[in-house]
Amino acid sequence: MKLNYLLKSQKLFSRKAIDSFIFGLMVFASIAVVASLIGIIGYILIQSAGMVNLSLIFGPVTTGNEGNRSLLPMIVSTAWTVGVSLTLALPIGIMTAIFFREYASRSKVTRTLGLAVDTLAGIPSLFTAFLGFYFFVAFSAWVNPSLPGHLL
Repeated sequence: MKLNYLLKSQKLFSRKAIDSFIFGLMVFASIAVVASLIGIIGYILIQSAGMVNLSLIFGPVTTGNEGNRSLLPMIVSTAWTVGVSLTLALPIGIMTAIFFREYASRSKVTRTLGLAVDTLAGIPSLFTAFLGFYFFVAFSAWVNPSLPGHLL
């Protein structure tokens, strides 16, 4: 009986030692990653200190190859794109989730749609965008053979 207790306590000690070592390794790796990130951001800020100013964002909007340009049109168009996308997608997504959770029966169709939603949630959106662009180019080649060359 005493031997059994000693073996269990020795296993417990070795397990705690391994856990402590792994935890220390994770803390060291986390500190290394954060220090690297701070170093990279610091380097970028130091190297670009004289180049970045408010005229980069709020400067005059120029056309053509006139030199200095403003980032404001790109920022505004990105904000509009995000706003319109949220306005369209958020109500549809919330209503669909409420329907599936509260009203839909557990049929084969709802299980299949649930699996499709879970699968799409795990796929990066950039991959989905490239796949959609590929199919759009393929479809446009079918409609107008000269169009895909202009898209790429």
